[in-house]
Amino acid sequence: MRGRGSRGDCRLASNLFIFDGCRSYAGRQPTPTAGDPATGNGGKPPQISEIRMYETQLLKIRIRAGKTARVIEFLRSLRARKDLAVEAMRREGMTIETMFLERHDDGDYLYYYAKARDLAHANQVNMQATDALTLEIREFVVETWDHIVSPEPLLDLDLIQEEAAPSPRPRRKPKAPSAAPAPHALVG
Repeated sequence: MRGRGSRGDCRLASNLFIFDGCRSYAGRQPTPTAGDPATGNGGKPPQISEIRMYETQLLKIRIRAGKTARVIEFLRSLRARKDLAVEAMRREGMTIETMFLERHDDGDYLYYYAKARDLAHANQVNMQATDALTLEIREFVVETWDHIVSPEPLLDLDLIQEEAAPSPRPRRKPKAPSAAPAPHALVG
């Protein structure tokens, strides 16, 4: 079940497909966003060192010959069991997990894209998991995945921090006093 990637051996390590040794990290400087009282900084904008960047992973996975229909069936079943899959993501600290299918004459491939604050932590949590979904996913991977590579990351931009931060509410202008409201058309 090992595949040689451009960044070394990748080995199965996590629930919805985190692979140790195939991680890539955002190589950008964080942009400070609006303060969050939950960070303990009194609502002030966080300093660069306070912002934890997301780690990103992309895998190109060759599907074993004759297993593409099984892959499609299984991934559709995960969509139908979204509540269990999302529960596993939360437990591991995953933010995004996306899979794409690419078909070629010489074979079919999955592309697995994931983001988490700490992929190593997600890996560790998953390796300790014994829930039915995690065990089923591990069996699926052994059955259907062949060669795995992790392409070299060149750029990783996102606005996850900004999207997740609560936006300030616009101030409302005070309403001018008005006459008594007109009765509803159905009243009286």
